[in-house]
Amino acid sequence: MTVQDTYEWAKKQLGVWENIQEKIPKTELNEFGALKFLKFENQSFTGEVAPTEGDLIFHFFPTADAKFNKQIAVEGERIWVFGDRFADELAQAFLDTFKYQDRLFWDFVPEMNSWAVRVQGYAENPFYLELIEGVLCRLKEKIEK
Repeated sequence: MTVQDTYEWAKKQLGVWENIQEKIPKTELNEFGALKFLKFENQSFTGEVAPTEGDLIFHFFPTADAKFNKQIAVEGERIWVFGDRFADELAQAFLDTFKYQDRLFWDFVPEMNSWAVRVQGYAENPFYLELIEGVLCRLKEKIEK
């Protein structure tokens, strides 16, 4: 089953895609090489997620919102970076959702000014779209409270 097939199945059978769009505004499906990323955006972070080789790959980027993030000077230019709590809240949201720490890998990617997370083995779960929705909603709640 391809990503597009799964997306269509979930859209028809479960309404998961509509739920994601209601809870996380401005989601869309974009293709990047062989990966099809679901883009998401809210007040405190933006990002993308794609299933690949049985895993889920997430990228998180800071928004230009001083309530949650901060600006710093880098080589004479001001850029937005995540607030101090983001890394801890990110880890906790993923642990709360996926439960198995040995299947979670995350790291900050300075070249992209983003956090990358790999969730090993969950792209083959028939409810992976619900898990994506769950982790994004948990993270949003943790960051914005």
